[in-house]
Amino acid sequence: NGRFDFRGVPDGTYVLKAFSQAAPNQPVRAEVRLNLASDQFNLHLALVPAISIPIAVHTESVAQDGPGAVKYTRPPSQGPAMGARLLVSQPGASETYAGVEGAPGQQNLVFRNVEAGRYTVELMPQAPWYVQSAEYGQTNLLTDDLVLTSGAPPSTIQVTLRNDVATLTGTVTQRAGAEVPATIVAIPEGLAKAAPQIGYYYPPQDKNSGPGEFALSSLAPGEYLVLAFDHAEDIEYSNPDVLQNYTSQAAHVTLAPGQRTRVTLELVHTGESSN
Repeated sequence: NGRFDFRGVPDGTYVLKAFSQAAPNQPVRAEVRLNLASDQFNLHLALVPAISIPIAVHTESVAQDGPGAVKYTRPPSQGPAMGARLLVSQPGASETYAGVEGAPGQQNLVFRNVEAGRYTVELMPQAPWYVQSAEYGQTNLLTDDLVLTSGAPPSTIQVTLRNDVATLTGTVTQRAGAEVPATIVAIPEGLAKAAPQIGYYYPPQDKNSGPGEFALSSLAPGEYLVLAFDHAEDIEYSNPDVLQNYTSQAAHVTLAPGQRTRVTLELVHTGESSN
């Protein structure tokens, strides 16, 4: 008869969720947030269709022959040029990866059965593409979270990819003594939700061969703070609040479309933050 009971529940704050199927491949769900301090009776949960969000990927390949370069669209037969996932920004929700749907030549990315909540949208373009823009309605997904409300009609995520990428190469200056590998982290400035770009530096095996070099390719044009960490496993480099402790030791780099830039970084020893 659709009734349910939970007994012996400790006091506290909860998210109560219900899942069902209205028809094959038509999931429905409901949720309510509760602050339990005493018994509660006759809760009503209204099941609504699960949220699905299509992703429209637009690609522009730009010739590097100077002014008046010809733009053309990536052939659809090659399929989506990126992957995507939703990262949870609040407790009670789950991470979701976009699936590829459709016949060859007509494939699209779709987030299926997404729970209401707040998410960071992580976009993972394939080389040599970078994300020029990503929007959901009026929300700029490179600067703001995606907020989904239960029962609200979903929109389409609009993503534009370009291939006039920039490249950053360089070396890492270390203290006297044995050189160590380093993790290179390039943090886009002004794009709070854009993921840092990660690369690696390895010291040369032959001391007579000159300094080693790292390379970060397929970078979006723009401004970056670039750091070299000795032990990145100790750094939550996807967290801007954590990286803020090290920004005074970062190199500031501005990259134009198609530009190749070289930089020398000082090795950051974890645990030696400047603030």
